[in-house]
Amino acid sequence: DIGLNSLDGETFDRVVELLRDDSRSLCLVAAATGHALLDYFRLLVRYYRRDVILLDSTDRMAHQLIDLPDNAILLASVFDRHSRMVE
Repeated sequence: DIGLNSLDGETFDRVVELLRDDSRSLCLVAAATGHALLDYFRLLVRYYRRDVILLDSTDRMAHQLIDLPDNAILLASVFDRHSRMVE
């Protein structure tokens, strides 16, 4: 089982606390179709915290990650536009 149902309440609460910690940079990364979702997520999160970075495509990711602070939070997302196997 993957997704939200695979997280227990304690783990979910910990993720929320990490996302709320505005003393640390929040870096978002996703590939392909997931990038647009995280771009919108960044837009909404910026209402609550300022230091939110959406990494560019995967070919430039390493160059952007090198400048992040040691205590930055990295949220990586995988969004498969096909929820089930397509035959």
